[in-house]
Amino acid sequence: MKICLVNCISLVRFDETSLEYGVGGAQTYLICLSESLASVGHDVTVVCQCESEHVAQGVKWIPIEHVFYANEDRSLSVFASFNFEVAIVSRPSIEYLRTIVSSGVDLYVVFHGLDEGLCNGGIEILDSPNVRRVVALTSWHAEYLKHDMGLDPARISVVPNGIRPEDYDVADDVHPVDHSILWSSEPRRGLGIMCTLAKEVRKSIRDFCIYVSTPSYCCHLPENKDYKYLGHLSKRRLYREMRRHAVWFYPSVYKETFCITALEASMSGNMPVLPVRYGPTDIFGPFADEIGMKNDFDGDFQNACMEASELICRNILDYDMPVKRKLRRDLQRYILNNFTWSHVASMYSNLFMGE
Repeated sequence: MKICLVNCISLVRFDETSLEYGVGGAQTYLICLSESLASVGHDVTVVCQCESEHVAQGVKWIPIEHVFYANEDRSLSVFASFNFEVAIVSRPSIEYLRTIVSSGVDLYVVFHGLDEGLCNGGIEILDSPNVRRVVALTSWHAEYLKHDMGLDPARISVVPNGIRPEDYDVADDVHPVDHSILWSSEPRRGLGIMCTLAKEVRKSIRDFCIYVSTPSYCCHLPENKDYKYLGHLSKRRLYREMRRHAVWFYPSVYKETFCITALEASMSGNMPVLPVRYGPTDIFGPFADEIGMKNDFDGDFQNACMEASELICRNILDYDMPVKRKLRRDLQRYILNNFTWSHVASMYSNLFMGE
């Protein structure tokens, strides 16, 4: 099948169309999904903010300005000339969607956030007959699209993010971990909360330290007494850094549709500490009660801070306990059974076949 993946809005330029330079979740989604679809025999082209036309890992990459123009008729002519059978559009933007809808190609629209593209206007275009499915990343995200955006439930499918098993060493080894934690997201998504928790954690673990890495679209952070800044890490370096630590924390005050870093940290041997609401614990299904916090930071902030700091301490100090080792292994097996990119590609192939 001839498939086009279009990323309409991206804060990262795909300079190398690889995972080597601090990419975020939506960029990882595009790179890994395109490679997985190509690996099972589809003819895949990606149109996004890459620097030049090239082929990488069996996928053709085309700069978005080579396909979409200010003149809509010209855009339609160029897009139609590729004879795509299917288009998957992530971070949907109305100006690009109009062209793709007009081409008549079967269209699957993926939302990665709650405040992007069509969330701010133009949602009626999703009623077009060749929009086969709107894709949500988790079940709570699907509920949001149904109730807050008024989409027909029959048009929505849940297809998650994924991981590549070969990127991780999941042997049952006991390796040294330090008394620290890695914050690997945008600072605005909760780094301030992490720094607040650190003050409580240090009452029990005096040498507790925060390391910070950020996506490449974030400015480098200045020196700060509250954390040590590592800069923009490639995926390989990110996983190596995660493996040094016992625990990973995310406050969910930034309402993640799917926090792929939760999978990456768990596969790297971290125990996640997460509020129950929104994406992260929705990902972990049967483990939500074991790893989910009882308090929310946008509800009872003080009690959430106390609970999170206690969980961080416990997961660091009890890292080698048999019960913790078993839970980490069970989490990794659950992820490998449900969230690989090959599994995600298979779910899309089933959607294309009308299943």
